[in-house]
Parts: sequence; C-alpha cells; structure tokens
Amino acid sequence: MIVFSLFYGYVSYTFLYYGEVATYVGMTLPMSVISLISWLKNPYGSNNIEVRVAKLTAKNIVAMCILSVAITFVFYFILFKLNTANIVPSTISVTTSFAAVYLTYKRSPYYALSYASNDVILIVL
Repeated sequence: MIVFSLFYGYVSYTFLYYGEVATYVGMTLPMSVISLISWLKNPYGSNNIEVRVAKLTAKNIVAMCILSVAITFVFYFILFKLNTANIVPSTISVTTSFAAVYLTYKRSPYYALSYASNDVILIVL
C-alpha cells in the first residue's frame, strides 16, 4: 500500500482527482506506514511472516464509524473546494480507504473487505 499510495496519488493527480491524491498521499500513505509498524510489532508466534490477528471490539467499530463519518464530511468540502472531478465517488473512496486503513492498523481480517469495496469505487472512477 505504501508504493501503491505513491503511484496512485500521481495517477490521480494527472486526472484531477484531488480527493484521491489527498486520500492516498495524505491519509493512506501515513496510515499504511503506521500499519506496517503495527504488523511488524505483532508477529504470529515465532513466525515473522504472519501477523497476529486482532479481534475488533465494539469500541473499535464505533470509533471507526465516527471517524469515517467525520473524515467523509471534512473531505467532501475539501474536494468541493478543489473542484474535484466525480466528487461523489471520490468522497466515497475517502470513506472506504479510511475504513480499510483503520482495519489494517487494527490487524482485523475485515480490512480486505474494505479494500475490495474501495476497489469497486476506483473502478467507477
């Protein structure tokens, strides 16, 4: 995701998808670095190739939902001010990207569902 964030940020910039640039370079990239550190610090047993899976708590889910709504709301206005092309899918992409990175950071296996939903939005874009 670190390399993809940089690559996709550049491609998005060339298509005037400023929301995608802000999302991937400003949010997903830093969160991916933090997630990588979290994963490296939590190996599964003595195996350094696999990560220890964490169980989501109700508190984690509520926090993710509240943060997702707040980030979506803020980014909509940022994207609007930047005159972002396809603002609705770009805004939804912000939400799904944040949820995916949050779940990755929490080492939840559900992160893949969020990334898959984000991929659908990226196809729309």
